[in-house]
Amino acid sequence: MAVEEGNAVFDSRDNCNAIINSRTNTLSFGCKNTVIPNTVKAIAPRSFFGCSGLTSITFPNSLEEIGSHAFYHCIGLTSATIPSSVKTIGEKNPFAYCTNLASISVDKENPSFDTRDNCNAVINTSTNELIIATRNSFIPSTVTSIGQGAFYYFSNYSFISIPQSVTTIKQSAFVGCSGLKEIDIPTSVTEIGVWAFQGCSRLINITIPDNVKTIGSLAFSVCGNPSFITIGKEVKDIGNRAFWLTKTSTITSLILAPIGINDDVFDVYDTATLYVPTNTRNVYQSTDGWKKFANIVELEDTGSIGQAGGKEPYAVLTQLLQE
Repeated sequence: MAVEEGNAVFDSRDNCNAIINSRTNTLSFGCKNTVIPNTVKAIAPRSFFGCSGLTSITFPNSLEEIGSHAFYHCIGLTSATIPSSVKTIGEKNPFAYCTNLASISVDKENPSFDTRDNCNAVINTSTNELIIATRNSFIPSTVTSIGQGAFYYFSNYSFISIPQSVTTIKQSAFVGCSGLKEIDIPTSVTEIGVWAFQGCSRLINITIPDNVKTIGSLAFSVCGNPSFITIGKEVKDIGNRAFWLTKTSTITSLILAPIGINDDVFDVYDTATLYVPTNTRNVYQSTDGWKKFANIVELEDTGSIGQAGGKEPYAVLTQLLQE
């Protein structure tokens, strides 16, 4: 990959096998044989997109910015080190879909990002958001949000522990984690983003804690055949197709005053039983979306999800099924 000499806009300085914007010193396009010159200040979004032959990359100390999805689907990459000079990392995980990325580190002198507690992930130091994960990451107890596409398509995880410090799970955070069987969403979480768990097709069950206010569109779509779905009582907004193509037979909603939802939030209206709090069956039967369920049954005791002293709804549900 090279730029013809005399081009006033781009260059391939130092035989780098890349295309660089001469004015901004931004690497615009790279390939599997690219060597990033030490004059490059930024790597543009999608600049190595789908470069499966790329097996290693070294970032120079001149680098200040790595754009969104810069190395998207570079499945040959196994490790990366973020230098101390990097100040900005794109909102969309630059290493999303790098399914063989096993380790990542940040120079200890970097004031903007860190890999605290040897977590094998990149965290925004000022916001405490985990933005880049690997096949071998864990979430430290100081993290407050899981960034967009952080665990994108890592199929090797069967369980992920999310600490009580986390309040937000952003868009596509765990999308395509097809090996995931258990996900413990803590009571601290208030927002679950669009596509957050889409394609987690082996989940045994799905429990949305009481403090969650928003479930984004397609958040739990295509999630296989979980034994049950439980929705906490404080949910105020459920996006389009949030549970689309997720084939459960048991759904429990603890919402006392159900909000209207689109008809496509679920697609098991004729086959699943919807369990609702005592004395709310008539309300659910007259509320948009919920009224599509053919079978709505009241619970004897709704309890509280994930809260001490409250009877778990699925324990009540089991009792009802046995009667």
